[in-house]
Amino acid sequence: MNLDSFKQEILHNIALIKEYKKRLRVLERQAARFGPGFAPSHILVEIDEVRSILEGFDENIEAMRLEYIDLLDAKKRNYKTSIKDMVELIQQRYRTATVRGEEETQEEYRHRVEKYDREKKEIDKEIGKLIKAIRELEKDIEELENQAQVG
Repeated sequence: MNLDSFKQEILHNIALIKEYKKRLRVLERQAARFGPGFAPSHILVEIDEVRSILEGFDENIEAMRLEYIDLLDAKKRNYKTSIKDMVELIQQRYRTATVRGEEETQEEYRHRVEKYDREKKEIDKEIGKLIKAIRELEKDIEELENQAQVG
């Protein structure tokens, strides 16, 4: 399951939990109207069933939430590793251009440095995209934690 569908599944389960909690409150009010020991058995049975469903959801949603956060953290680490690798590549290419500059003509050296500059700009754009993706992942984690607290 990809991250988006995983997140949607969690949010769907949170929405179901909210609906079941609403149903439980209605049933509890109905039972309270009859007073202790006088509520119809079908209401009491349904209250127990809804509570049981909610317990299952709570356990399931917490496991899914933790797994989702682990997946997001892993993706974030991969992005950070990619950024580090790109920075090292830029540094290596500039060092290579500097060393070769002594052996090449000025024109060849200038073209090589311009090429590396273009590549650096492309890599910088990729790094910007990765940083944006990391921020979105952090936002998703925060949103998911807020949803879990509300549920």
